[in-house]
Amino acid sequence: MGAMWVIGVNSWMNDPTGFRVANGKVVDVHPFTAIFNGHIWHEMIHMYLAAYMVAGFVVAGIYAWGWLRGKRDRYIPRRTDLR
Repeated sequence: MGAMWVIGVNSWMNDPTGFRVANGKVVDVHPFTAIFNGHIWHEMIHMYLAAYMVAGFVVAGIYAWGWLRGKRDRYIPRRTDLR
């Protein structure tokens, strides 16, 4: 939920909606309209896909680091097992 609110605020900064400005003052404020504007869904999909990709690359990098250092235990296949 925390990530969703951060993404919502970021989408609001790109497309400020949910309020009106009358005589130099902000009036008629609708917080949920502001947070759930038209851009939030694109940004949520983008952010969550990017997070999964980064997590995958981190796991693969740790695995590769161990592989290159010669760590070949039960959970890491040997090179002969890959043929």
